Amino acid sequence: MKQNEAGGVKNREQDVPSETSRNERPLLGSPGKPCQQSRAFVKGCLLKLRCILGTLCGMEWYAYAALGVLTAILSFLMDMSVAKLLRAHQWLYIKLEGNFLLQFLCWTLYPASLCALASSFSHNICPFSTGSGLPEVRTMLSGVEMPHYLSLTNMFAKFLGLTCTLAASSTVFLGKVGPFVHLSTMLGAYLSRLCSLIQGRKEEKSSGEMLVVSAAVGVASCFGAPISGVLFSVEVMCSHFALRDYCPCVFSAACGALTFRLFSVWSGDGETLQALFKTSFSDVLPFYPLEILVFASLGLLCGAVSCSYLFCHRWILHFIKTNPILIKMLTTEKGVYSGMVTFLLACLTFPHSAGQYMASKYTMKQLFSSLLDDRQWGFQSHNSSLGLEPEPWWEWASSGNPVYLSLAFFLLMK
Repeated sequence: MKQNEAGGVKNREQDVPSETSRNERPLLGSPGKPCQQSRAFVKGCLLKLRCILGTLCGMEWYAYAALGVLTAILSFLMDMSVAKLLRAHQWLYIKLEGNFLLQFLCWTLYPASLCALASSFSHNICPFSTGSGLPEVRTMLSGVEMPHYLSLTNMFAKFLGLTCTLAASSTVFLGKVGPFVHLSTMLGAYLSRLCSLIQGRKEEKSSGEMLVVSAAVGVASCFGAPISGVLFSVEVMCSHFALRDYCPCVFSAACGALTFRLFSVWSGDGETLQALFKTSFSDVLPFYPLEILVFASLGLLCGAVSCSYLFCHRWILHFIKTNPILIKMLTTEKGVYSGMVTFLLACLTFPHSAGQYMASKYTMKQLFSSLLDDRQWGFQSHNSSLGLEPEPWWEWASSGNPVYLSLAFFLLMK
């Protein structure tokens, strides 16, 4: 009986809260109530905003617009970082004028260090970030799940690696279109998941439409050309492109191109909205009719050269895969391999050696601007000889050789 009474007393003590628990419960519970109320308020506001936005158009269109804007911001930040790194390289090289050895070390070690850093960082942080990423995007569109290629770690590693590689663009002849399309698809995949969460529906396994749109936005944000981005998406994703994807591609690419050019105006790179690489051909006679034959011959020549390039590229890849030393270096020391290749290319493009025949002091943007200049070369050489103004073609003829010889050597080296 005493044991039963003791057990009943214990049960009643557990049921009835103590004085300390009565005093502590409001103190512990009070901080949670305002947080819960604010969270409920924010959630209610988001639900109302979703209803208001949903009445105007589908949530997918807001995701397409956000994809274009965010991709353009990434492209602008990358271009700005690359421009600062290139400017630092040129500044250091000019400051070492008069010292041949230090200029050589500056010209070779600077891009080699950047490429080694990019390769090592990408290989150690996320090995899936190597390469352009376009084959993997096509594989995902065919229905194969590859979540590692769309991860946030991959996106960060690819962004940093691509920035460092482009900063060595005067030595390593690489562009940002392919890898940046992969970056755009990663961003599109995250926006697709966010859109699915907002709409409250189950996420589809293959967000093929968003990946196709991301390919168009990636190109449009690189050059500020939305139509070119859509055509690229049709060309690359030809077996996965549906007619319903045209309107989202054009809309998102237009948002990305417009945002990219607006950021250029805001940064002072341009006075107004204009083409990234503009020309100034005459409106009366932009080209002669006989030049159409030259354009057609140029297309045939470029096709033949591209076939030769692919043959040489395949032969080099076969040599690398069969060489035991290179195989061991690629599996364990990718940073050393990248730095070594970049150092050899930098030795070839050194301005006091073979680089003087290919305008190696120019960055890629300066090269495009000079090549798209429509003024006659004889007129420019006459002005440069008179010392009227610095001409964009002066660097091509700085070695004293004809401009045609420098252009031929430039094409061969590129």
